[in-house]
Amino acid sequence: MGRVGRPRDPHVDEAILSAAVDLLIEEGFARLSIEGVAARAGVGKATVYRRWESKTALVVDAIKERLVSSIEIPETGDFRADVEAVLTQILVRLRGMEGQVWRAVVGELVKNEELAHVFSQRSMASGRAEMRPRLEAAMERGDVPPGDVELLSDVGVAVLHHRALISGEPLDDDLPARIVNQFFPRETR
Repeated sequence: MGRVGRPRDPHVDEAILSAAVDLLIEEGFARLSIEGVAARAGVGKATVYRRWESKTALVVDAIKERLVSSIEIPETGDFRADVEAVLTQILVRLRGMEGQVWRAVVGELVKNEELAHVFSQRSMASGRAEMRPRLEAAMERGDVPPGDVELLSDVGVAVLHHRALISGEPLDDDLPARIVNQFFPRETR
Protein backbone atom coordinates (compact mmCIF):
# COMPACT_ATOMS: atom_id res chain seq x y z
CA MET A 1 0.00 0.00 0.00
CA GLY A 2 1.33 3.45 -0.95
CA ARG A 3 1.58 6.55 1.20
CA VAL A 4 -1.64 8.17 2.22
CA GLY A 5 -1.97 11.94 2.09
CA ARG A 6 -0.49 14.72 0.05
CA PRO A 7 2.67 14.09 -1.93
CA ARG A 8 5.76 15.84 -0.67
CA ASP A 9 6.44 19.26 -2.06
CA PRO A 10 9.96 19.27 -3.54
CA HIS A 11 10.13 23.03 -2.92
CA VAL A 12 9.88 22.36 0.80
CA ASP A 13 12.78 19.87 0.62
CA GLU A 14 14.78 22.47 -1.30
CA ALA A 15 14.01 25.19 1.24
CA ILE A 16 15.04 22.95 4.12
CA LEU A 17 18.31 21.86 2.47
CA SER A 18 19.17 25.47 1.58
CA ALA A 19 18.41 26.61 5.11
CA ALA A 20 20.60 23.84 6.52
CA VAL A 21 23.53 24.83 4.31
CA ASP A 22 23.14 28.53 5.13
CA LEU A 23 22.98 27.88 8.87
CA LEU A 24 25.87 25.43 8.72
CA ILE A 25 28.02 28.20 7.23
CA GLU A 26 26.74 30.86 9.64
CA GLU A 27 26.65 28.86 12.87
CA GLY A 28 28.64 25.67 12.38
CA PHE A 29 27.39 22.16 12.97
CA ALA A 30 27.38 22.28 16.77
CA ARG A 31 25.12 25.37 16.97
CA LEU A 32 22.86 24.41 14.05
CA SER A 33 19.46 23.20 15.21
CA ILE A 34 16.43 21.62 13.56
CA GLU A 35 14.37 24.47 15.02
CA GLY A 36 16.61 27.04 13.37
CA VAL A 37 16.52 25.22 10.03
CA ALA A 38 12.72 24.98 10.18
CA ALA A 39 12.38 28.67 10.99
CA ARG A 40 14.77 29.68 8.17
CA ALA A 41 12.95 27.39 5.71
CA GLY A 42 9.54 28.68 6.79
CA VAL A 43 8.24 25.27 7.83
CA GLY A 44 7.39 23.53 11.08
CA LYS A 45 9.90 21.44 12.97
CA ALA A 46 7.74 18.35 12.36
CA THR A 47 8.07 18.90 8.61
CA VAL A 48 11.84 18.63 8.91
CA TYR A 49 11.65 15.55 11.13
CA ARG A 50 9.29 13.80 8.71
CA ARG A 51 12.07 14.01 6.13
CA TRP A 52 15.21 13.59 8.28
CA GLU A 53 15.48 11.64 11.50
CA SER A 54 18.22 13.84 12.96
CA LYS A 55 20.33 16.95 12.51
CA THR A 56 23.20 14.74 11.38
CA ALA A 57 21.13 13.11 8.63
CA LEU A 58 19.88 16.51 7.46
CA VAL A 59 23.35 18.05 7.31
CA VAL A 60 24.84 15.07 5.51
CA ASP A 61 22.04 15.06 2.94
CA ALA A 62 22.36 18.82 2.47
CA ILE A 63 26.08 18.44 1.81
CA LYS A 64 25.49 15.49 -0.48
CA GLU A 65 22.82 17.29 -2.50
CA ARG A 66 24.65 20.61 -2.70
CA LEU A 67 28.25 19.49 -3.04
CA VAL A 68 28.69 15.87 -3.92
CA SER A 69 25.73 14.96 -6.13
CA SER A 70 26.01 18.08 -8.22
CA ILE A 71 29.45 17.12 -9.56
CA GLU A 72 29.17 16.03 -13.18
CA ILE A 73 31.33 13.00 -13.84
CA PRO A 74 32.13 12.77 -17.54
CA GLU A 75 32.83 9.49 -19.23
CA THR A 76 34.68 10.43 -22.41
CA GLY A 77 36.92 7.39 -22.61
CA ASP A 78 39.92 9.50 -21.56
CA PHE A 79 40.28 8.67 -17.87
CA ARG A 80 42.87 11.35 -17.19
CA ALA A 81 40.75 14.09 -18.81
CA ASP A 82 37.67 12.89 -16.91
CA VAL A 83 39.50 13.01 -13.56
CA GLU A 84 40.87 16.46 -14.35
CA ALA A 85 37.35 17.69 -15.23
CA VAL A 86 35.96 16.39 -11.94
CA LEU A 87 38.82 17.87 -9.92
CA THR A 88 38.35 21.21 -11.68
CA GLN A 89 34.68 21.26 -10.68
CA ILE A 90 35.61 20.50 -7.08
CA LEU A 91 38.33 23.17 -7.08
CA VAL A 92 35.90 25.84 -8.32
CA ARG A 93 33.37 24.87 -5.67
CA LEU A 94 35.93 24.83 -2.88
CA ARG A 95 36.77 28.43 -3.75
CA GLY A 96 33.13 29.42 -3.23
CA MET A 97 30.28 28.66 -0.86
CA GLU A 98 31.05 24.95 -0.87
CA GLY A 99 34.43 25.67 0.66
CA GLN A 100 32.66 27.49 3.48
CA VAL A 101 30.42 24.47 4.02
CA TRP A 102 33.38 22.10 4.16
CA ARG A 103 35.19 24.38 6.63
CA ALA A 104 32.07 24.42 8.82
CA VAL A 105 31.84 20.64 8.97
CA VAL A 106 35.39 19.29 8.73
CA GLY A 107 36.35 20.00 12.34
CA GLU A 108 33.15 18.41 13.53
CA LEU A 109 33.90 15.20 11.60
CA VAL A 110 36.85 14.62 13.91
CA LYS A 111 34.82 15.19 17.08
CA ASN A 112 31.48 13.67 16.13
CA GLU A 113 31.67 9.94 15.44
CA GLU A 114 28.04 9.71 14.30
CA LEU A 115 28.48 12.56 11.82
CA ALA A 116 31.72 11.09 10.48
CA HIS A 117 30.12 7.67 10.01
CA VAL A 118 26.94 8.93 8.34
CA PHE A 119 28.92 11.37 6.19
CA SER A 120 31.27 8.63 5.02
CA GLN A 121 28.43 6.23 4.24
CA ARG A 122 26.06 8.65 2.51
CA SER A 123 28.35 11.14 0.83
CA MET A 124 31.86 9.91 0.24
CA ALA A 125 31.23 6.23 -0.48
CA SER A 126 29.34 6.90 -3.72
CA GLY A 127 32.20 8.92 -5.24
CA ARG A 128 34.74 6.27 -4.36
CA ALA A 129 32.48 3.51 -5.67
CA GLU A 130 32.16 5.32 -8.99
CA MET A 131 35.89 6.03 -9.25
CA ARG A 132 37.20 2.52 -8.55
CA PRO A 133 35.85 0.66 -11.63
CA ARG A 134 36.86 3.52 -13.91
CA LEU A 135 40.36 3.51 -12.48
CA GLU A 136 40.62 -0.28 -12.76
CA ALA A 137 39.47 -0.11 -16.40
CA ALA A 138 42.01 2.65 -17.14
CA MET A 139 44.75 0.48 -15.64
CA GLU A 140 43.62 -2.53 -17.68
CA ARG A 141 43.64 -0.45 -20.88
CA GLY A 142 47.10 0.83 -20.03
CA ASP A 143 45.93 4.46 -19.79
CA VAL A 144 47.58 4.76 -16.38
CA PRO A 145 50.12 2.52 -14.64
CA PRO A 146 48.87 -0.15 -12.25
CA GLY A 147 48.61 0.96 -8.66
CA ASP A 148 46.69 0.88 -5.42
CA VAL A 149 43.11 1.53 -6.59
CA GLU A 150 41.89 2.18 -3.06
CA LEU A 151 44.41 4.97 -2.43
CA LEU A 152 44.28 6.43 -5.92
CA SER A 153 40.48 6.69 -5.68
CA ASP A 154 40.90 9.17 -2.82
CA VAL A 155 44.05 11.06 -3.74
CA GLY A 156 42.79 13.84 -6.02
CA VAL A 157 39.94 14.98 -3.83
CA ALA A 158 42.13 14.56 -0.73
CA VAL A 159 44.77 16.93 -2.10
CA LEU A 160 42.15 19.56 -2.95
CA HIS A 161 40.49 19.28 0.45
CA HIS A 162 43.83 19.37 2.26
CA ARG A 163 44.76 22.61 0.52
CA ALA A 164 41.35 24.20 0.94
CA LEU A 165 40.73 23.17 4.54
CA ILE A 166 44.04 22.51 6.26
CA SER A 167 47.23 23.83 4.69
CA GLY A 168 45.89 27.00 3.11
CA GLU A 169 48.04 26.39 0.05
CA PRO A 170 46.62 28.03 -3.05
CA LEU A 171 43.97 26.36 -5.18
CA ASP A 172 45.69 27.26 -8.44
CA ASP A 173 43.87 26.79 -11.74
CA ASP A 174 46.45 24.24 -12.86
CA LEU A 175 46.18 22.15 -9.68
CA PRO A 176 43.80 19.51 -11.16
CA ALA A 177 46.17 18.94 -14.11
CA ARG A 178 49.16 18.73 -11.74
CA ILE A 179 47.34 16.15 -9.60
CA VAL A 180 46.46 14.07 -12.66
CA ASN A 181 50.01 14.24 -14.00
CA GLN A 182 51.51 13.31 -10.63
CA PHE A 183 49.18 10.51 -9.57
CA PHE A 184 47.79 9.25 -12.89
CA PRO A 185 50.70 9.49 -15.33
CA ARG A 186 50.33 8.06 -18.79
CA GLU A 187 51.60 4.50 -18.90
CA THR A 188 54.80 4.29 -20.90
CA ARG A 189 55.16 1.06 -22.76
